[in-house]
Amino acid sequence: MPLAKKHLIKPEPKTGFSMIEIVIFLAIIVLLTTITLSNFWFLQHSVVQLELSQLQAAFDYTRQLAIATNQIQTITFDQTNHSYSYGKYRDQLSNYTRFGFAPHTYGPPSDPKSHLTQAITFEHQQVLISPQGVIAPGAVYLTDQQHKLTYALTVPLSQITLMRKYKNLNGHWEKI
Repeated sequence: MPLAKKHLIKPEPKTGFSMIEIVIFLAIIVLLTTITLSNFWFLQHSVVQLELSQLQAAFDYTRQLAIATNQIQTITFDQTNHSYSYGKYRDQLSNYTRFGFAPHTYGPPSDPKSHLTQAITFEHQQVLISPQGVIAPGAVYLTDQQHKLTYALTVPLSQITLMRKYKNLNGHWEKI
């Protein structure tokens, strides 16, 4: 009997992706998403902290103006429009920043014993600065749009002007 020739059957080409290729693809997507979100979270912190620094600069400027002109100066807050004015200037908070605080935040930062209820604790939403440069006591709280971050600029009751900046991390105030 003659030997029958074996016919080689060519396998059909594979279509689709293997499980390993899908897992690698998903791992790359997760890694890129994590990097992007962490950078966005850092950006939110930076924007709110920058707004806090600009607010402190407005306090410093207005204090120097009060001393130079020997007249009472004010900083007036407009919570509805997320802005404040001092001297001949008006500053608008960025789209990422608001007057406010994260839910369940305790204050004031120096002695946090009670829930915060006001974003601005200066009397009549105004900071009064005397011709001697003394700033009336109070606090301004800034937060991000999602109300996850809270930063504060405080002026304690004293005969000398002390401004302090704080950030609230996981329910604990930290001086910055």
